[in-house]
Order: sequence, then structure tokens, then C-alpha cells
Amino acid sequence: MKTTTVYVWRPTAGRDQWGQPTQAWQPEAVSGVLFAPPSGKLATGDDEEMRAGDVGDITFHFPRGFEASLAGCSIETEPVGGERSLWDVLGDPVPYMAANTPGQFTMQVHATRRTAAQRNVGPSPWQP
Repeated sequence: MKTTTVYVWRPTAGRDQWGQPTQAWQPEAVSGVLFAPPSGKLATGDDEEMRAGDVGDITFHFPRGFEASLAGCSIETEPVGGERSLWDVLGDPVPYMAANTPGQFTMQVHATRRTAAQRNVGPSPWQP
């Protein structure tokens, strides 16, 4: 199994000059993540059969030691076919109990991808 680095995009709340709520996105690099596509066909940006609004589900296995909340976050993987791959985290995953997890992956993260309405999370960290 080969792990990879992903970027977790975390929403941060703030206020503009008039006191109105704003939201910005901050990337955090997380290395050692195992990307586990579902069995069967994976819906990626270069699939000609995938239409706007189609959903592709995915599972990420995060490494031991990562315990930050992922509620409301998106995960970006390396671009596929030149297109950004953003996945919205479902819920707020929690790590497995340490005593029950002898391996290097201690948190299973389910996410979904929607091509029609991807979040505007700023410039991709994969680009120079």
C-alpha cells in the first residue's frame, strides 16, 4: 500500500469591515494518508460518463496521530487529468480506540465528491 499527501481545507470564520460574517479556507497538508477508492468505478474528473451533479464516494484512512476535527472540511487530492479533486467530509470522523488499532491508520474518513458545485476553497496548493 502506498500512502499520499492530501490537503485538508478547513473553514475559518471571520468578519468583514462592516462586521458581516465571512468564511475563508485554510489548507493543511497531511501526509501518510491512504486513499481507498470504492469497489467498482470511481467517478473522477476525467470520466466522460460522469455528468454534472453526479456523486462519487471515497474513503480516506488517516494516519495515527491525526485527531483534528474534520467537520465541515474538504479534502483535496492530487489533480486527476488536470482537474482538482475536492471531496467533502461526511460528518465529523473520530479516531479508532488506540488499544484496538495496531496499524498505522487510526481514522476512517468518508467523503463525497460533487462535480457540479465544488466549494471555492482558493488556489490549489498543488500548483506552484
